Amino acid sequence: MSHAATDLGKMPRRDTFWELRAKESPEHINLHWPGSTWIVEVITDTVTRSGKRSIRWHLFLTSLWTSPDALLQLIRQRWSIENEWHWAHDAQLGEDAHRYASRRGAAGSSAKGS
Repeated sequence: MSHAATDLGKMPRRDTFWELRAKESPEHINLHWPGSTWIVEVITDTVTRSGKRSIRWHLFLTSLWTSPDALLQLIRQRWSIENEWHWAHDAQLGEDAHRYASRRGAAGSSAKGS
């Protein structure tokens, strides 16, 4: 059985539509990850005030046995903390514009080591 929840977040610089789809984890998942109760997919569709659109998919396994609405609220609360800190650092320190913010991560450094 599949379960779903949706929400709309309005921020000063962007609007985000959140969609959560969850289903009970099947037996083969529970064998490898004991205690798993849900397989969760979260889709965020964000549009900035300038019209830039970004759609992202996130997948989770969780052991929480709760409603999809409550699970979406928990996920949104976690991301709001991350986003608020990121916005403050970017606005005050210009982190996104920093020359080290290339976002290449491990892939970029592993290519240099070969």
